[in-house]
Amino acid sequence: MANRPASTLLSLALGLLAPDAGAQAAPATVRVGYFSTSLPLMAAQSNGYFADENIALGTFQVRSSVQMFQRVRDRLMDVAISSPDNPVNYRLNAHNAVGEPLDVTMLFGGDLGLQLSLVSRAPFPSFDDLRGKRIGVDAPDSGFAYVLYEILRQHGLETPRDYTLVIVGGTPLRLNALRAGTIDATLLNADSVVRARNEGMNVLAPVSDVASPYLGTVASVRESWLAANPGVAVGFVRAYRRGQAWALDPANHDAAIAMLRTLPGTPLALAEQIYAQLTQDPTGLIPDARLDRRGLLEVIRLRDRNGGFESDQNLRWLDTPASGLFDLAAWRRATNAAVADDVIGPESNPLHVKTWAETHDPVLIGGHDAHGHDADGDLE
Repeated sequence: MANRPASTLLSLALGLLAPDAGAQAAPATVRVGYFSTSLPLMAAQSNGYFADENIALGTFQVRSSVQMFQRVRDRLMDVAISSPDNPVNYRLNAHNAVGEPLDVTMLFGGDLGLQLSLVSRAPFPSFDDLRGKRIGVDAPDSGFAYVLYEILRQHGLETPRDYTLVIVGGTPLRLNALRAGTIDATLLNADSVVRARNEGMNVLAPVSDVASPYLGTVASVRESWLAANPGVAVGFVRAYRRGQAWALDPANHDAAIAMLRTLPGTPLALAEQIYAQLTQDPTGLIPDARLDRRGLLEVIRLRDRNGGFESDQNLRWLDTPASGLFDLAAWRRATNAAVADDVIGPESNPLHVKTWAETHDPVLIGGHDAHGHDADGDLE
């Protein structure tokens, strides 16, 4: 056999080493933190929606919002699923619990509170019973804390005069603290409030008493991560949105119930109640994972009314893309939306039938906000 030229042998060798042009790139790892178990996240994982986007998901159930955003700060967590008040706090307040402002921004919305309510132990069925008692929070200056303060204030209770704040951690931990009797009342939502009601605890007041609609959950990332991983972000949004749609589709009822029953201590009847909360309640999952801007504005207003900003803020401006609090570019690409369908007219959950008195809302129709800033009424 004739000797082959050295150049031919080199080409063959390089061809053996070259990757297959049709081979898929290694999956991108996305590390997600959450408080309460999410049916859309479970569905997206088990149905392979993240795998379809070539994403390998790592999940971590956090104990508190401080722990969550410490991990975000240290780049140990890519996506934080939490109350929108947390990214508002950690972006805008320099002296927050992690010691520095973070470049966090919201990608999409999850729900309108999932029956977020003030819940008390059985021996304390009224607000008067809570005087002098221990009230549990995740953190005293972020998350659901301002909802708690506002509800209690409506009923004549102020801290520290009338009750003692106890820092407990996330929602599942606060439910366990109620069970153990180490706190007497707290805010609960999602499956925790359903479980508390079934265990004979008192649901004293819903979030709608102080804010409606109320944006309950968002997914947040660091802007630096988003800039470095734009395609991964779009894939994550697309997969999560598919999980949300799957959870809301009545055709998947039986499979969803079976999925919920894999949670510890969740018999059939309880799973049905949790599913109904997610899919039929006005505070349930938001179709298409839209970011409800009216609900976000309510979150911002609650923080402002309770002195939660270190410096004067233009509330109208915070609820616009210019503020950086949210970046819907990945959501738009994932949904093929020309503009963000993030609720400028009717609320994002069609079950929510509250009629907005826009003629009495200067932030929405023009005039000035609580600090005298201009509000031109255009939520875009």
